[in-house]
Amino acid sequence: MNIFRAIARISAGIAGSCFGYLAYEVEKTKHFFDNLLDKKVLELERKHAEYIYLEDAELQELMKLEMHSQRTLKLSSIDLIIKNKFEQWRMKYLKKLMSIALHKESECRMKAVDILSRCKLTDRQYAQLAQMCDARTAVSLARTKDTDIRYFRTRTTHPHGEFTVKELIIEMRDLLVEINKKKEHQCLTYFLSTTFPGFQNEQGTFFDIELRGRLRTPFQYTEEILFRCLKELVHYCEVGNNAAEIYRTKGLQIAMDVYRSIDNKERDIHMIEFVKFIQNVSLIPNTLHQLFVTGWIKVLAEWLHHDDRTISVKAAHALANLDEDDAFTAYYGKNVLLLHPLHHLFNAKSFVDVIFVHGLLGGALSTWRQRERGSSDLPITLYDLKKTDPAKKKSKFKRSDKTADKYIKTVTKLKRQEWEKIGNDFEFVFSDFPSECETDDEDLTLPGSDKIVDHFLEDEELEYTTSCWPQDWLSKDYPRARILSIDYNSRLSDWQFCCFRYDKNDIQAIAENLLAQLIESGVGDRPIVWVAHSMGGLILKSMLLQAWERNDTGMQNFHKNTKAIIFISTPHFGSHIATMFDTTRSIWMPSEEVNDLRTNSKFLLELHEEFKKWATEFPARVVTFTETRSTQLSGLGLQFEFFIVTPESGSPEIGDIFYLPYDHINICKPSNSHLRLREDIVTDGHKRQEVLSNAKITDEDYFVAPPGNIPADPSQSANFSSDESHKCMEQIDRKHAS
Repeated sequence: MNIFRAIARISAGIAGSCFGYLAYEVEKTKHFFDNLLDKKVLELERKHAEYIYLEDAELQELMKLEMHSQRTLKLSSIDLIIKNKFEQWRMKYLKKLMSIALHKESECRMKAVDILSRCKLTDRQYAQLAQMCDARTAVSLARTKDTDIRYFRTRTTHPHGEFTVKELIIEMRDLLVEINKKKEHQCLTYFLSTTFPGFQNEQGTFFDIELRGRLRTPFQYTEEILFRCLKELVHYCEVGNNAAEIYRTKGLQIAMDVYRSIDNKERDIHMIEFVKFIQNVSLIPNTLHQLFVTGWIKVLAEWLHHDDRTISVKAAHALANLDEDDAFTAYYGKNVLLLHPLHHLFNAKSFVDVIFVHGLLGGALSTWRQRERGSSDLPITLYDLKKTDPAKKKSKFKRSDKTADKYIKTVTKLKRQEWEKIGNDFEFVFSDFPSECETDDEDLTLPGSDKIVDHFLEDEELEYTTSCWPQDWLSKDYPRARILSIDYNSRLSDWQFCCFRYDKNDIQAIAENLLAQLIESGVGDRPIVWVAHSMGGLILKSMLLQAWERNDTGMQNFHKNTKAIIFISTPHFGSHIATMFDTTRSIWMPSEEVNDLRTNSKFLLELHEEFKKWATEFPARVVTFTETRSTQLSGLGLQFEFFIVTPESGSPEIGDIFYLPYDHINICKPSNSHLRLREDIVTDGHKRQEVLSNAKITDEDYFVAPPGNIPADPSQSANFSSDESHKCMEQIDRKHAS
């Protein structure tokens, strides 16, 4: 072994000596040739740059800028190389995230989707990731807040990207004929027979023929016909399980062709028809892939952020049913709408379900809108309910310049400082103050220094309005609550010619249908708080009793997890509106649900007795708000004014009862987000009159508080001087003048 080591050392020494000798010879040769030739001779033949020296300072600056730009260009090229390398690495990272979102388990998938939704990318990067995205991941991205719409691809089947009105009408007609052959529907048959009565194969044109056989003008391919076809398609899907027939045909692609081909104005007008169509199709199992390949997931993502509350809520309903990674693992039926959360809740679970049930002729959104100012003085029609604009927040002030803005801010600050000093001398009684109470609380007023009063003043200044207060206001107070709203069909009379949704439409039938949908949506897995208005309270009682009678685990959890019930003007013993037309019943033809509302009917009395037994065995907090003012109704050119629900009928004889100074329509519509009733003890009697009698001053010269403020004893008022505010205002005026 030692011999080999010695040989290796000797060989290394010989090789090193040879390399050193060779380098010495090369350097010696180079030095010889350098001394042999004079380099200055070569410089004489070389061309030199010629310069013109200028004394102009501007030209010298331009030359300096040019030289700087050349140096910057060299640096920019280096930066560009680094940036490209960084973008390549980033794209590799994004593709890895998308791969995780496509293939990993649910928790890892949702983390990857959350990161992707917060990335700000280029159009090219979005397009590359969109090519990788599958249907399940697309739904998760659509339900994630702030996801860029470029994650979704736009698809079209037309070679030129657009269809003519004639082509669209022909496609819609063929679709309607095909689905009607598979599952006939009387409304669709009537529509086809009146709109497309004859077809000439030779000429390829439609003719509108009257029932008498007289030939009319040739068929016109107009947008009006196209949208009538669309409405009939939506109506067909709303009945039973007919939407499954659309799924089995090319209905989704044809609807997408219509949606993409019409102009934006017409699209906005008829958007509610499109969203109803997709909402019904999403209820059919295994429709996710077809909705994805036809491009409807992208449209749903756009609708989810629409200003119109009806559009966004229905889009959220469809996406929630399509989402396989939903935290609630729930299926929402056609009558159960999800108000909150509309997006994924990452790292958070819901701890309570708050469910709103509207009454006769109400709606999942319209019933729970904010009360309009002065609305209590306006008559309400029997067949129409006015809808408000979407939620908005705007300031009363229009600040034209910075000086005016500064002036207004200073005035606001001075008023705020002033109110902090004198606010404790005022008691606030909001307009929701009950005229009478049957409860154990006493103090229903707020001092002026209370934060609720402070927020109320801010809302008065900003004019904050909403078209659905459970979604906008309740979700902020309880962000981890799941808020649902029931949306069922009801009517006053059976005169309306339409195919009805249910074979029976009385209160028990409606309750049975809604109960099955709520169980399927996971209601009962967590504590439940119910808020029911008018007939909705009767439907709620029927659902609880039906669940109580069944031995199914889901049904038992449904009624046992009910922790609180809020009745708002519920006619526990009937309403006079159901009996006012007894003499003309054969003409009026009241609906089944209206017949159930007859005063002291056998159905209502038995329902209430059973409910009291349930409430005794399973005690839940029951709070009742009932109306004390008559409601103005109008119809057929006449106006009526009477109590829809009398205080006697509105009392369930259980829990706390508050009699509010509102009519039947406005009692469920708060005026702002900070009204509340304090949970202090109040004795029986007319507390409103008692509190108002203590008001010594109803108006104050220096600071005018909102209507309803009650100043306390003037002897206890703080002595506040306004000299400080006047001095400050004078200083501001002098500065502006200078």
